[in-house]
Amino acid sequence: MSAYELNYCKVAPMLRPICFLIILISLSGAACAQGDSFRMECPDSDYKVLPGENLLELKSRIEKRLEALGLNVLWRMNWSSRFVAKGSSFQDSPEDLARLRTLSKILVPSLEKYSSYFFQRIRLKNIVIVKDLVVARQLRKAMPHPSSSSLFYGDNNDLECLPGMEARV
Repeated sequence: MSAYELNYCKVAPMLRPICFLIILISLSGAACAQGDSFRMECPDSDYKVLPGENLLELKSRIEKRLEALGLNVLWRMNWSSRFVAKGSSFQDSPEDLARLRTLSKILVPSLEKYSSYFFQRIRLKNIVIVKDLVVARQLRKAMPHPSSSSLFYGDNNDLECLPGMEARV
């Protein structure tokens, strides 16, 4: 019964507030059961960390796996100052190693779902991996750049939703 129908309800006037509360409780329960879109997009998943004792070793493993797909991995942005995107290179620090591990355990297997032929057909040649990717003064996790045949991926230290990031790849 909707709130509109309550006005015409054949219930005694004193019971109308109770009817309204029952309807309100049932509607809020249905909304809670569905969950929000973030939780729907982010089910629990098990992503395996790529091996690598240090930053150099991890970068090397990422490069080898993506080179098998015909993709070059770039670790810094070498673009003119007119370009609207900026990102920092990963440094040899425990924090950056952890950040790159998080990003790579999503990025590499997600790209490996496609064949090298697919990347040739769409003319994708470069994967640019940086941290703190900013596009037009806005933090981003990914950005295509067709004129350079590149896709940029950035770890902004906020990958709470790993399946959501995978879907974006």
